[in-house]
Amino acid sequence: MRYIDQFVQPENFEEGTWLYALGESLENSDAKLSVPVAVGSFLLINNLFWLHGRDRFIAHPGLRRELMRQRGYISYPKLAHQHGQSAN
Repeated sequence: MRYIDQFVQPENFEEGTWLYALGESLENSDAKLSVPVAVGSFLLINNLFWLHGRDRFIAHPGLRRELMRQRGYISYPKLAHQHGQSAN
């Protein structure tokens, strides 16, 4: 699922109501997890596995903020055999 509510433009009232309800459901979920990040640290998140948001950014006088987007694919080492097959 990919969801961003900042630039959404619903086609009609019903779609707008549905998107609003979706956003409220996500924001108010008991399953929502908040991860504190220490000053000067970062999180590396795989968007294929995590639906994530972020809290408001609070500037730190000794640091600068830089948002980096890494595009591409993660490559895994090729196995000599397929999962579930014996290596013989």
